[in-house]
Amino acid sequence: MNTEEGQTPEFDIIWDQSIENLDRHNEEFIESCPITVKNYIRNETLFNSPIFCVGDSESEYKFVIGSLNAKQIYYINYELVDEIKVEWHLGPAFDKTQSALWLYDEFHKVDNHYEHHIVFSDGREFIIPFISFQFRKTGWFED
Repeated sequence: MNTEEGQTPEFDIIWDQSIENLDRHNEEFIESCPITVKNYIRNETLFNSPIFCVGDSESEYKFVIGSLNAKQIYYINYELVDEIKVEWHLGPAFDKTQSALWLYDEFHKVDNHYEHHIVFSDGREFIIPFISFQFRKTGWFED
């Protein structure tokens, strides 16, 4: 798989099959998710969005995120099943001197719950174990 694309017919066949398998796996996973997670995955992209507020309690966790381009405010609430884990990634792509932006996220099914993994521009990765996920968006600072 380290061969450049197009150099051999075998590579193209293996690559195309790998992409089809990944797409099928992702679609099966999305279909098995609760409707709120499914709708979020299919409809929302929070890349480069600033975090306005983070709140937590023993059983809940929430984000308030702004999408500057879409002029939307997003509210994400989780009903937690365990403690949130935070991991740090180091390297030139991560900048701790600037306000953290939402870079990337993905969901995983783990035993009897889900995890939402979110990577921020400062190198933090939140791993949020939940059984309930609510997502709501509103207009940009509506009066």
